[in-house]
Amino acid sequence: MFCPSRDGLHCSGDDSWGQGWLIGKADLNDDGQLLGLPRYTGRKYRDTLIIISNIKQKYVWFGPDGSAKNTWPSLSFCVKGDPQHLLKVIISRTGRIRGDVEKNPAASPCSTSA
Repeated sequence: MFCPSRDGLHCSGDDSWGQGWLIGKADLNDDGQLLGLPRYTGRKYRDTLIIISNIKQKYVWFGPDGSAKNTWPSLSFCVKGDPQHLLKVIISRTGRIRGDVEKNPAASPCSTSA
């Protein structure tokens, strides 16, 4: 599971991923939380990046076969104060993750969050 986090230990339930994120095993009995401690924590760039889901996604859950199970979001990554330079990360239903340059930066969620 991949989810946004504020404290580096728990999934926050936020739709903004800019304060940090976690990767770990999904707790199937507690929707939107990890089972135990995260395997990886990302907080290094929280003061310089804005990360926003296109569908207000609160977590991405991957099944044992690697496919994305809950929805198939894209995440926009942009530098704070410079929404013109952004990367869109798209997660397909099959779990394939690819990056793409945003073709219309003015329509990006980053342009309203900078």
